[in-house]
Amino acid sequence: MKLKYLEYFIVIAEQKSLHKAAEVLFNSQPNLTRAMHSLEEEVGAELLIRSNQGVELTPIGESLYYYAKSILTQLDAVSGLKMLSQETVQSKLNVAVARIIFADDLMLRFYETVKSNHTTINLFETTVEEVINSVATIQSEIGIVAINTFQFPIFRRSLELKEMEYEVLDRGPIYIQVSEESPLLKQEKIYARDLLDYSYIHLPYDYYANINFGLDMGGVRFSDFRKTITMNNYHAIIRMLKHADAFIFGNKWQMEELAKGRIVSREIEDVTGEMLLIWIKRKKEVISGNGRKFLQLFREYYGDKSDTRDT
Repeated sequence: MKLKYLEYFIVIAEQKSLHKAAEVLFNSQPNLTRAMHSLEEEVGAELLIRSNQGVELTPIGESLYYYAKSILTQLDAVSGLKMLSQETVQSKLNVAVARIIFADDLMLRFYETVKSNHTTINLFETTVEEVINSVATIQSEIGIVAINTFQFPIFRRSLELKEMEYEVLDRGPIYIQVSEESPLLKQEKIYARDLLDYSYIHLPYDYYANINFGLDMGGVRFSDFRKTITMNNYHAIIRMLKHADAFIFGNKWQMEELAKGRIVSREIEDVTGEMLLIWIKRKKEVISGNGRKFLQLFREYYGDKSDTRDT
């Protein structure tokens, strides 16, 4: 399989037009057509659906697109090493994260571990749905999510459909996290109904957050929370939490970090289920050296000793 044909295929898929791709590649449309026919013959399946409106990817074409992007990205990295001396080798890490606030010194320790003159760390804090999309489309090498057991079956099925794999690093109770000044802390026990008078702070709703609307917490459902605050930045959420009569649903992996900011974690008496800490990646793709170093540190900080990988 010619790498040049894969490069052509990626551009055609992104431009959604043979004509536009020919302009981008400074090539002729007949040449691209012949290259795509050759690629389809080699794969043994149709990759593109052609119409007067342009081209679309078939399911097999979509799978090939992500594999081709991964292959060419890694080849570019190898080629880049030829242009760098040992003193100026660059290190890069792309991680997408949902529903967990990292310890402050985690990334510092990663930086100290890679021992590179030029280090780029892209930490994409977002929703669970966007973490999956970020890893699937090769924007991030690794995804880290904290989800509940109610969401997990659908989460697992989504990964299967996108040819991704996961590992459960740890599990723990579902907590609420509030300011140390919150009146809720005066109660010996906290029940879900006690939260109805307070503002529920959360990230923008995505598919997995909407699943929670079917979760019954001692007769209380997420749709019963009449006061909500939607924010798209974890640190902004924490600042709001300190000064408002509000709460977030959280997990044990961020308890220590939040405690530094005078945020207290308490279990809810009538909430069933658990939180799962999971990392994900694309199947059949080898994690980079930097990715492995990050995961090793992450396990030291948050993982238990059991191995619950699903491949």
